Amino acid sequence: MRPKCIKGIVVVAAVWIVAGCGDDVPAPTPSPAPEVTPQPPAPPPEPPPPTPEEMIAKQTTLADAIKMARPLMADTVGDVSVSAYRIAQWMNGHLNWPELKSLDTTNYKLVMKDPELERGKLLCTKVKIVQIQRDRQAPFPIYWGIGSHGWSDMIYYYAVGSTGDLVERSRATFCGVVIGTHSYPNVGGGTTHSVMTVGMFDLKDNRALGADPASPPAKKLRKKKSNAGRGKNPPEADFEL
Repeated sequence: MRPKCIKGIVVVAAVWIVAGCGDDVPAPTPSPAPEVTPQPPAPPPEPPPPTPEEMIAKQTTLADAIKMARPLMADTVGDVSVSAYRIAQWMNGHLNWPELKSLDTTNYKLVMKDPELERGKLLCTKVKIVQIQRDRQAPFPIYWGIGSHGWSDMIYYYAVGSTGDLVERSRATFCGVVIGTHSYPNVGGGTTHSVMTVGMFDLKDNRALGADPASPPAKKLRKKKSNAGRGKNPPEADFEL
């Protein structure tokens, strides 16, 4: 039994010696961190190009707004061309009767013959209002409707500015920018073909929009009563300024 005890003491001493020697071993020196070269910041992403709607809104003249909108103008069946709404939106913020009237003009038959050639021109025509209604979903005052000239010439319009007391069956002159042709189903089950225009009714309030306040109002012709046959004065002209 004694040798076993000595052997155990030797083992404990060996462990003690090893543990003591371990305290004198220097700690390893950490390797330096690799140098990181700073990278320049990434350039900001380029802004998206402006949409056609944004380009139209930026224009300062009606002619330029029409020029920007013209690629969007199209002949439509059922739905109205988006360009009609954009032109109406622009005109609502730039109501100017003289500017509207300064555009090159066209007529109904020329538009129906070749809409592409007549887009962006001015069509002024006397109409009997078949339908007129305020679009309450639009964020600006706008009326849409249908006007007839004679039995077959139909005008589908977006009207900005004043509509006065005009209602269904009223007669008035509408001046609008031609968008193209517009076909839509009618109550008889067929299809009505019309010219799509955007503009204003020829009313006193609209004619004053954009007019030079210093310029005198245009004189209108008024009919005079004729004295012919009364034995007082010789007959006069039917109209005078």
